[in-house]
Amino acid sequence: MTVLRLDQIDGALINDICKDGWPESQTLEFKREWYTSSDKDKDEMLKDICAMANTDGGILLYGIQEQLGKACKLAPMVGVVGTTLISKLRQHLAVWVKPSAPRIECKEISVELGIVLAIKVERSLTGPYCYGLNNGDTKFAKRFVNGTTQMSYEDIRSAFTAEGQVLEAARAFIRQRIELFKSDDAPVVYGEASTVVIHMVPLSSFSLVQTVDLSVIDQISTGKLRLAGTASRIRPNIDGLRLQPDSTSYVNEGQLQIFRRGSIEYSASVGPRAYRDHKDLPVTAVLDWDLMQQVFNAIHCIVECIPLLQTEGPCVLAYSLLTSRGAVLSSDPPKNLRYSPVSDRARLEVPTLF
Repeated sequence: MTVLRLDQIDGALINDICKDGWPESQTLEFKREWYTSSDKDKDEMLKDICAMANTDGGILLYGIQEQLGKACKLAPMVGVVGTTLISKLRQHLAVWVKPSAPRIECKEISVELGIVLAIKVERSLTGPYCYGLNNGDTKFAKRFVNGTTQMSYEDIRSAFTAEGQVLEAARAFIRQRIELFKSDDAPVVYGEASTVVIHMVPLSSFSLVQTVDLSVIDQISTGKLRLAGTASRIRPNIDGLRLQPDSTSYVNEGQLQIFRRGSIEYSASVGPRAYRDHKDLPVTAVLDWDLMQQVFNAIHCIVECIPLLQTEGPCVLAYSLLTSRGAVLSSDPPKNLRYSPVSDRARLEVPTLF
């Protein structure tokens, strides 16, 4: 389901929304005014935010009057400071919502005679949010078509079940990609060389029926994103886009695959190579400084890509060293290389982070 982005919302769009009578939907709601300090309004505020988060996420627009579920006219807020309202909202969410405050972004839009406040609520990918004031009455809410209602027992149960399914789907995707590297069926074949593979998989990749806009990666042509310290080239493929260093030895310097659903995969050959004092003993050191530098570069590249792709919510981060049997479990340069412990496993993995 398509959700407006905050950077799309400006004064002109607000006027069009009112003029064209945009309808409310599961991901869009209009509010004529901000909440008062009464318990009734506080409860309404918590319900509005949690309902969006528990369904598909969406946008709340404060300062637009609706009639019969459609925007009918501007009702600009006057004499208020958007940042102050949002600060209080965050405080209320932190105190009265469990297990934690939903993720929100805010934008103040100047219009004639006042402001409109836009709040974007991210969809929950870690189970449903519940809310309740001091009376201990805990409630779960959800959006439906153009309204808000309380979740049923089955709704709550399904939401918790879906959380586990999404997380398992992300991990299954990582396992599937690792198997491709092991069988030399990945886009880049590293053969017998030890290979480092890093995955950053947003859970939204497996829960939202939408793809990311890969055209924004054209910004890479400016050299903003770099692998191995050099500018990167873009190579479209069936899965999305592949970035590789703009050099002839790109296989050793790494590849960055960006998938159409927002997942990111880095892979590179890391050995074996001979050490200065042990030229007769080519090895791969697991804590090799060159390897660590490659990992740092890859993570930097991934972090730069995430805001460009506008992926949301939590991610699974996985690190694997393939073809690692015989790799030296020591730092670089090891003083006693010949006596350092050696891996007897074909694959080493750091536990996934979430």
